[in-house]
Amino acid sequence: MFNEAFRILNIIKGINPEGLLIKTDLTSRELAEAFQHILVSPPYYSSTVNNFLKTTVTNEIYVDEINRKILHLLSQGVKTNALKDHIDLSMSAIEKRKKN
Repeated sequence: MFNEAFRILNIIKGINPEGLLIKTDLTSRELAEAFQHILVSPPYYSSTVNNFLKTTVTNEIYVDEINRKILHLLSQGVKTNALKDHIDLSMSAIEKRKKN
């Protein structure tokens, strides 16, 4: 779920699509509904995306771009010592961000 949430957030913030459907939510009926909705009043998000957005808004937790990148790299198995090779921060700054 973390990877899915990370991808959803990056897509919405980076691309700002007029529609976003998750494959597991997709049915032929929902696809047709999505096209109609986008033509009339975009954006259209599938139920998984809507649920994610609702929980993100209600949690009011803000994770900046660097923190998201740290979390993403850690989820991929990158060791803490190797994070400084991927992120332009000192080791102490990375540790502080991990702690917070």
